[in-house]
Amino acid sequence: MKQFVDLQSVLQSTEKNTEDRNMKYDVFLSYSSKDSDWVQSSLLEFIESKGFKVCFDERDFPIGCILVKTIARAVYESRKVIAVVSPDYLSSRWCAQYEFVLTYTRILNKEAPTNSLLLIKYRNCEMPEHMNCLKYLDYTTATTDDDDNRSVLTRILSFLRFYNRQPDVRETVCETTHFLTYCCHGLENQLLVVI
Repeated sequence: MKQFVDLQSVLQSTEKNTEDRNMKYDVFLSYSSKDSDWVQSSLLEFIESKGFKVCFDERDFPIGCILVKTIARAVYESRKVIAVVSPDYLSSRWCAQYEFVLTYTRILNKEAPTNSLLLIKYRNCEMPEHMNCLKYLDYTTATTDDDDNRSVLTRILSFLRFYNRQPDVRETVCETTHFLTYCCHGLENQLLVVI
């Protein structure tokens, strides 16, 4: 319950100036630290080589910072979020239960455009229902063939270059209900573990 309250207070603290918010980054990378080598050597290097400003936690978060607030601020100050989904990402509370939920909640609350989140399925894993309903880029099907790799990188670049000037957020009651039900179910399970 404390995690939910923390998330709620962070969301409220960043909501105050949604129209005046300063976009410090083009993209925030959400990934498991166990996938850091690939994220840093391939994804980060490629995106920055194209002139985009990336928030990369290992480099951009100050030592000793309060992670909950720093992550929320970084997501809030980023035009886009790329989530690198892997088995380790899905088992991480920071990634799947905080960074992803924070980003998706912003979309559902119409504080971010619907196209501001890109999921990249980096390693084979079963995509959870709440993520599987989003179109994702499946990196697991890319081979070492240069054409396959170039195709994936081209799609990432296309995602980053498309900026919404006017957020087009077409929310459905079903989508919101589904996501909130998932979040509440996850919290109930966490509460049972704590008790």
